[in-house]
Amino acid sequence: MPIKELQEMYGGSCAAQTINRAVIAEVPGGERALALRREVFLNRGSSAKMARVYAALDELCEEMRDFIAKKYNLKSASKEKKAND
Repeated sequence: MPIKELQEMYGGSCAAQTINRAVIAEVPGGERALALRREVFLNRGSSAKMARVYAALDELCEEMRDFIAKKYNLKSASKEKKAND
């Protein structure tokens, strides 16, 4: 499925945003994981422990994004983002 079709289903202005929306809709715990990641991101510099927690959550969220990318035969969001940088 091309990213355009997934964008029609979930919206989003870029591949990463669309895949995050699909994670929220389709992956159990996806919304909570992404919300926690955002919260920890804002506080990641406050301590070494917070930085480790952020890294672990970031890895978990990336696995969820990869799950959606594989399900819909897409490039992963991180690969898409790196290609656009």
